[in-house]
Amino acid sequence: GEYIGVLTVREPNNKHYVYSNYGWDDDEIDQFEMSPDSGYVQKCGTPDAFLHLVDDLSPNAADANTYAEIQELLDIDEYVNYMAIEFFLGSTDWPRNNVKGFRHRNGGKFRLVLYDLDGAFETSDPFRSFFDKEWWEFDQLYPTSLGRIYDQIRLVTLFKNLLANDTFRKKFIDAYCIVLG
Repeated sequence: GEYIGVLTVREPNNKHYVYSNYGWDDDEIDQFEMSPDSGYVQKCGTPDAFLHLVDDLSPNAADANTYAEIQELLDIDEYVNYMAIEFFLGSTDWPRNNVKGFRHRNGGKFRLVLYDLDGAFETSDPFRSFFDKEWWEFDQLYPTSLGRIYDQIRLVTLFKNLLANDTFRKKFIDAYCIVLG
């Protein structure tokens, strides 16, 4: 009964996360992260599928056929759960940081990893905080003549565009209400 500290049991979120959980090697996946130093960083594979999802498909997410295509590239149920939890927790450094997504290159769907929530519960308005970060000026880890990096946070763009789809919006509202409960 004597207090001796806090035991934090958690899975490391490192470069071996996908292999440890799915058995997929780096040469089998497309994986990206968001870094406050660099913005979008492609860790494995190519950005082609993710850019196609966000830049080509998501602007037309309200269309049923396009939404079906989006569902082929994005695990919608897991994405909705991820977004609902992130909004509920209200981490102030997300989504410009602590975002990791991956998919198997052979027809896999993108999934996002929930991690590093040390900045959670720091905002009273997580939706405004999130949507205000669609374009962000990132600190550059290694300064160059270009200075700071100003870039789009495509996770914000993707979510904003998906909200135009009635099916997605209802699914997100339902998930968020469950999280709130």
